[in-house]
Amino acid sequence: MKLFLTRHPQTRANQEGLVLGRGDSRPTPEGVAVFRRVLDCLDAEAIALVISSPLPRALAGARMAAGFFNRRLEIEPGLAELSCGQWEGRPRSELGLANRSIRRTWTDRPPGGESCQDAEKRLSPLVQRLKRENRPGAALVVGHAAVNRVFLKLWLNLDSDQALTLEQAFHEVFVLDDQGGLKVVPA
Repeated sequence: MKLFLTRHPQTRANQEGLVLGRGDSRPTPEGVAVFRRVLDCLDAEAIALVISSPLPRALAGARMAAGFFNRRLEIEPGLAELSCGQWEGRPRSELGLANRSIRRTWTDRPPGGESCQDAEKRLSPLVQRLKRENRPGAALVVGHAAVNRVFLKLWLNLDSDQALTLEQAFHEVFVLDDQGGLKVVPA
């Protein structure tokens, strides 16, 4: 099976440097335009299904994709972004996170939030299911920065330190195959 892994469209909170986690913010017009370019760079014939996080910012992109490709949309709770607990809605700069990741280790957890290890437990069943399925065509998965990092760790069998170094820009699509291959496609 082949997968296309992407992030939701950029939001105002992303632009303003706010910690989102499970909180939400509407996609910006620029974010929507970039997401449309991402969709344009994908092979429409290859996409059989769109799978999305249940959070509104991801669903906005997933609904665009489902309409664009005329495909079914499946909402997957395990793809929800990692909770950032008490940090949600606060400026990254105020928390000393302006130039660093929220989680420095796989088990690092913001106050009242989730670690990557926590998310791995809830995301693992989805990844295992997708690996087992023998579905014709690819799935387009619409997630978030941190949960996509966890998804990649599980899909590619990476160690935690490798996974923590992965970054995905809003304009990038990660193309994954069931042989452990990863290709980054910029839109």
